[in-house]
Amino acid sequence: MTPLSGIEQAAKYWREKWEYEHETVLDLRSEIDALRLKLAKCSTADTGSLCRWTEAEDQRLVELWTEAKTPAVISSILLEEGFSKRSPQAIESRANRVGLKRARGGSELWTPEMDDILVEAWAVETASQIARRINERIGVSRQAVISRAFRLVQKGLLRAKSAKPKSRRLDSVLMEDAA
Repeated sequence: MTPLSGIEQAAKYWREKWEYEHETVLDLRSEIDALRLKLAKCSTADTGSLCRWTEAEDQRLVELWTEAKTPAVISSILLEEGFSKRSPQAIESRANRVGLKRARGGSELWTPEMDDILVEAWAVETASQIARRINERIGVSRQAVISRAFRLVQKGLLRAKSAKPKSRRLDSVLMEDAA
């Protein structure tokens, strides 16, 4: 065998390199095609919210939205029912796109059952605890609980919580001033 000249060695090197890189590109193309196929199938576990919304999903969104569920609650319900995984932001965005609006008056969202829970728990639980209890059914915030309690106090249906007791130090200062 005769040794290869410099030009022949370079040509051999580049040919081998091109074949290797060409194979790599072909492998990457097949991986990309597989991912495209997976995305087209719209697997909930793999692609999450990259799927298009279906008619059935839109109908269920409308039902849940009119029940005044929060986007986070709607997201988990849709996932449990076998629909695609959606973030709360995606739920909110889709609801806006479909034309769904939240009721402006928070009192419209409160049911008599929720008021009963609030009245029953107001004396012994914090607003956060009450919100968590009510959130099992419908999404309300701590501030929503406080606002609703204020309205019920105004209507005379709930007794206002007493103010926090003064600290001992403040009491002693007040006694010294009185003496």
